[in-house]
Amino acid sequence: MLSFAEDADLLHFKFAFGEDLDFADNSAFARPTYKGQIENFLIENVMGSRVTRREVLAVAFWTMADKITFDEELCIQLSQP
Repeated sequence: MLSFAEDADLLHFKFAFGEDLDFADNSAFARPTYKGQIENFLIENVMGSRVTRREVLAVAFWTMADKITFDEELCIQLSQP
């Protein structure tokens, strides 16, 4: 996830990657396969210091039963020393 401090930077970024990424407010969500392209873009456009980078993990479930199983297993794993 990328968070942009400047609206102009976000707009420039959207023009470059808009069709391929998801955006919300001042943030862009990119798949890891875009990491190299994005870093090059930020360096070339001298945006690096105005963009905050965060790693985000997302999990998709096919059914609610899958989610419940995941939550139960996660709870068991977190409670063990």
